[in-house]
Amino acid sequence: ISSYDYIKHKGYLRYVVFRHAKFTKQHMINFVTASKSKEIEKIVKYFTDEFDSVVWSINESKSDVSYGKTFKFWKNEFIKEKLGKKVFFIGANSFFQSNSYIALKIYQKIKKAVDGRVADLYAGSATIGIFISDSCESVDSVEINDESIKIGKKSIEENKVKNVLMVKSDVVDYLKRIKEKCKRYNFFILDPPRTGLQKAAEIINKYGPTEIVYLSCNPKTFKLDVEKMDRYELVSLEAFDMFPQTPHIELLAFLQRK
Repeated sequence: ISSYDYIKHKGYLRYVVFRHAKFTKQHMINFVTASKSKEIEKIVKYFTDEFDSVVWSINESKSDVSYGKTFKFWKNEFIKEKLGKKVFFIGANSFFQSNSYIALKIYQKIKKAVDGRVADLYAGSATIGIFISDSCESVDSVEINDESIKIGKKSIEENKVKNVLMVKSDVVDYLKRIKEKCKRYNFFILDPPRTGLQKAAEIINKYGPTEIVYLSCNPKTFKLDVEKMDRYELVSLEAFDMFPQTPHIELLAFLQRK
């Protein structure tokens, strides 16, 4: 099997991605190829005994990314992870915190802090929403990615959770749509990508609820966002070593409207 050359844009196998659920001990291997050529099927049999999920994804673009559209899978399409009493499905391309041990500690702190009606923005597969659901009246999990929504709904059903709703929307569009109605929420939970809140910060500053929980994987954009949200004060800030032996940290902040 030929490897993919990102300079010449020729070849077949782009990435081999492993996912490991720490608490359930389930494993996934995802082969990302540049075409639908069936070369990968020749070696799949060597992995089905060792892995709970074997996935074949295809990325025909020139982008150097380690994911693609799921084309075929063997055994199971997803693996499961367990955090506390909740079970979560993980797909080949869905977001899930790599360090389940630290994620559990963070989510436990969030669960103790929130109550009432919650909007979980940048919700991914609704992991936080499902985890905190026992402490809340309701959780609206806002997410734009179709695969994340699909997996989130599957996890909601698996846990028999009745008060978590997946809302398909871009976060900025959602905030613009509800504006003053933001106040109907007791809490916003913010877990944006490394680029931070960007335009959402200004809308939240103007219309957001009394309490905000902000989980950040990028201290630089976190600082910029907090400065933009000057109608809030930073109540507490805690750092977590999500990726040991690297310079990366995860920040958990609680903010309150002044």
